[in-house]
Amino acid sequence: MAQYDFYQDQKYTIWERIHFTIEARSEEEAAAKAASMIRRDIYFTEEECVRVIETEILFDTFEEISVEDNAGNATKEIYMVAPHQDKMLADNVNSGVEYE
Repeated sequence: MAQYDFYQDQKYTIWERIHFTIEARSEEEAAAKAASMIRRDIYFTEEECVRVIETEILFDTFEEISVEDNAGNATKEIYMVAPHQDKMLADNVNSGVEYE
């Protein structure tokens, strides 16, 4: 019998912790600048006083996303590995794609 290859893509949510430093004249000024970073991307800030030290993935926050939490879009998809382009066979929103 022949063997065929497949894979499943699944969407998750997980937290990333970004350690950074801020140069400031006081602890209060540094805290205010740090709090203001919530509206910006720390990785791409133009603030010269901000420096990313390290990052870590918080694996204990790893959680599957439901279809409802993903605006009704699929969170699991099954693909068949094909020579020229992989083919999606099914997802957890639609009943599936008939193999052609």
